Amino acid sequence: MVGRLNSVIRGWGNYFKIGNVKRLFERLDCWIRTRVRTFIERKKSGYARMRIPKYILEAGYKLASLMTLIKPHSL
Repeated sequence: MVGRLNSVIRGWGNYFKIGNVKRLFERLDCWIRTRVRTFIERKKSGYARMRIPKYILEAGYKLASLMTLIKPHSL
């Protein structure tokens, strides 16, 4: 699921990164992480309800971030 999601995130981000989208990308990254956490927690058992940290989503699950697509000079 994360692999297919990453390709959509990268494609969408590369298409729209031309404009002033820093704040939008930050909000979308937060929303995407929340939805992925919800999906993963539904798949886990009922007794394991610990929140998944951001670094686990990025390092463990290899979830892409829209903010990494923005060039430093446009921040």
